[in-house]
Amino acid sequence: MAGINSGGDTRPDPEQRPIERPPGQFVSDELQSDTLRFLEEIKDVVRRRWEAGLSPRER
Repeated sequence: MAGINSGGDTRPDPEQRPIERPPGQFVSDELQSDTLRFLEEIKDVVRRRWEAGLSPRER
């Protein structure tokens, strides 16, 4: 979902971001797809924790 980040800048809708290939070599397209999905989910978790003030760097 598009919105405003804590710096006041607009955040693009995740579906609008260009699809980036994860780094590395993969044995199959399915493994590459799973890795990309995992990385996107982790980035989302980190972003939500940071927005909630749960960033470990602030402690």
